[in-house]
Amino acid sequence: MVRHYLSVNQKQASLLQLTNGLIDSYGNKHLPLQYYSRDLLMSWEARNHLVELNLRHLDVS
Repeated sequence: MVRHYLSVNQKQASLLQLTNGLIDSYGNKHLPLQYYSRDLLMSWEARNHLVELNLRHLDVS
């Protein structure tokens, strides 16, 4: 997500603007629940290991 954001917004004038824009775009604390079910996200497995997304794939296009 960060790589995609930076590639699309690389014309921003400063690191501060890029950082603030990234937070505005992806700073929602509920964002992970768009990609992981709550049960999976709160599971022991997910808290201790990298787990596959189970609701939708990352859109990196």
